[in-house]
This record gives sequence, C-alpha cells and structure tokens, in this order.
Amino acid sequence: MKDMTKGSIIPQIINFSLFIFIGGMMQNLYLLIDSIILGQFVGEDALAAIGIATAINFVVIGLLLGITQGFSINMANSFGAGNLSKFRKLMYNSIMLCIFIGIIFSLLLTTTNKYILILMNTPEHLLTMTNNFLIVIYLGCIFNLFYNLFAGVLRSIGNSSAPLIFLSIAVVSNIILVYLFVAIIGWGLVGSAFATIISQCISATTCYFFIKKKYPELRIQKEDKKINSDYMKILLRQGVPMGLQFSFTGIGVLVLQTFLNGFTTNQIAGFSVAIRVQNILAYLFVALGSGIATFIGQNYGAKKFDRIKKAVNSTAIITIVLSIIMAIFMYFLGEEIATLFTKENNPELISAVQTYFNSVVWAYPMLGLLILYRNALQGYGYPISAMFTGIVELIMRVLVVAIFTSSYGYLAICYADSSTWVVTGVLLIIGYYYLTRKKDTPLSKL
Repeated sequence: MKDMTKGSIIPQIINFSLFIFIGGMMQNLYLLIDSIILGQFVGEDALAAIGIATAINFVVIGLLLGITQGFSINMANSFGAGNLSKFRKLMYNSIMLCIFIGIIFSLLLTTTNKYILILMNTPEHLLTMTNNFLIVIYLGCIFNLFYNLFAGVLRSIGNSSAPLIFLSIAVVSNIILVYLFVAIIGWGLVGSAFATIISQCISATTCYFFIKKKYPELRIQKEDKKINSDYMKILLRQGVPMGLQFSFTGIGVLVLQTFLNGFTTNQIAGFSVAIRVQNILAYLFVALGSGIATFIGQNYGAKKFDRIKKAVNSTAIITIVLSIIMAIFMYFLGEEIATLFTKENNPELISAVQTYFNSVVWAYPMLGLLILYRNALQGYGYPISAMFTGIVELIMRVLVVAIFTSSYGYLAICYADSSTWVVTGVLLIIGYYYLTRKKDTPLSKL
C-alpha cells in the first residue's frame, strides 16, 4: 500500500502515473500491432471496420471504465481516512454491481448492435464484419469490468505497479492469440475479438487473486458480504456520472464516425490509424490524470487540501511541457508511422493520417489540461460537474461536423477534435478553480 497523504508530492504522482502510462502504452501498442496484423493479413476493410467498431466501443467501454473509476475513488477516500472496514464493504458492493451491469450490458448490446451500425451509415460491405466483432466483444464485457475494478482497487491504495504486471500478461497473450486466430487460423476480425476477451479474462482473474493473497487486510470477510443500499448509492453517485462523462465523449466520437463513414475506405482507415497512434502518447495525459485523481482522493479523505492545490498546479506545468513534445513528434513523424499499416504504399491512407495530425497537434496542450482538470474534479468529488464537460464535448463535435463537413469534407472531421478540446478545456479549468475555492465542500453536497 502507498499512503499518498505524506511525503513529496510530485515524485509520488510521477511514480504512480509512470506505471499507468507504461500499462496504457502497452495496451495501445497492442492495438497498433493488432491493426498491423489485420492490415497485413485481412486488408484495409478490416482497418476501416475496426475504426467503426472502436467508435461504438468507446461509448460502451468508456461508460464501464468510468463507472469502475468512480468506485475506486470512493475506496481511495476510505483508504485516505484509514477506514479499511468501509473499504472492504465498498469493494464487495462494487463487485455485485459489476456483475449486474455486465450481464445487462451484454444482453442489451448484442441485440441492438446491428441497428446502431445501420443508423451510423456503416458501409454495407463492412457491416457484417463490424457487427460480428462487436458482438464477441460485448459478450465478454464483464471481464473488462472486473479487470478495471480490481486494477482500480489496487490504484486506490497507491499501487499502480501490480496492475501493470497483469496487463502485461494480458497484452502478450493478446498479441499471441491475435496472430494465431487471424494470421494462422484465418478467423479475421472476429479472431481479434476472441483474443481480446480471453486476455481480459486472464488479467481480471490474476488481479483478483493477487489482491486476496498480497493484501489480507483487504480480503472480504463474511461480515462484509452484505448488499448495502447506502454503499451502492455512494458508489453509483460517483461512478454513474463518471461513466456518463466518458459516454458523452464517446457519443460525440460516434457521431463523428457516422459522418466519416460517408468518406472513402482509405480515409476511414487512415483516421482509425491516426487515432490509435495518437492514443499511445496521449496516454501520458491519462496516466497523470489518473495519478492526480488518486492523489486527490486520498488527500481529500485525509483533509489535506494544501497538498491537493500544489499537486494540481505542478502537474499542470508538467502536462504542458509533455504536450509540446508530443505535438512536435506527431507533426514530423506521423506520415512515416502511417506506412506501417499498409501492404503497399497507399497514398490516400497516408495522406488521411497526416491530415489528421496537422489538424490537431496545435491543441495538444489543451487536451492534456482537459484530461488533468477533469480527473482533478472527479478526485475532488465533483463527478456531476465533470460529466457536464462530456456533454459540452458531445455538442461541440456534433456542431463542427454537422455545420462544416459539407463544405470542408474530411478536414472538418479532423478539426472537430482540436476545437472540442480547446472549448471543453477552457470551461474545465474555469470550473475547477471556481468549484474548489471552498476546498472542504462535503461529498454529500456535490
């Protein structure tokens, strides 16, 4: 366990965030390798289909991830306050909620997915491939829920290194299985989906048993195994707004993808490639955001508000510096990276990748700050406020693509991201400093 309410602030946050970044980089690197394998052994259609599926999956997985992150912030508050009995009860009720949510989502999504794809104007030749991929993913979404929950449990007590180990196992097994199912057996995109859910099952299982063995004080006791409506309300009050915030962002991406589906297969595939490459380095911001949320969660529980202020201001400076470095890297090397994803030198796909990077790199500093201050609000206990920024993102993306796509085409799709980051980021920064001016606001009033 790592008590983040004492000691040097920035080294703690960086050390905590580093393991999350490495894990996220590995996960996104797997997605890149997955895309390379699909591009080489299936073709551009598979890359386009995975881009469409990712847009839909972002809404679903974002909702599930946000819910579990909300649960873990409640546990971080209990850990910071030194109340392990409440911690265990929250963990048990979180598990029960995840079982219920996983079953409901699997049933609902597998029966409605094809209709969603049709509404998204998915090209007919990509419809069946994309639908089959998503059905397999949705049937296994409970494994994704449990991995994120147990990883969140570990992070709430300051351990970000152990989840990396289990994620590493999952990533390696995923790459092996994707190559086996796609390149050797020839299952195509569905083979990639099966590899994903099997690997998630492995990571969730190993993470759970590690917690039981390594931290006996967190092992759920008989007296903890009670479904408690008050604890469930606490968990859902934090988890649902966080999940909805991710989903609103995802719905904006989904609308964007719907407009994108009207363009060529190479442009759809190129946009998908650009997003996957960008996500690797952008995970720097996600990792720092996760670090600040956990840091604030523990220090809020311990009522050490001065440490919170110093942590947020210092991390903001680090975020700006990293975003400038990332922008330079993407601007000059994006085209070269794009060539890895095609059998031949496909100029239309490569041009689509570079056009995206040219349109967004200038806004990377605001993207980093957006992620940082959103996580800070969530760690502080303002999930509703953070959720509203997701609504702003949704509105911005819809407005940009709806108004400008007919005139500017693919370029409008690309600028939808950067313009959204700027507007939402400014609102978040203003909102954070306004809401936290009364730094001891009780959670019950958020």
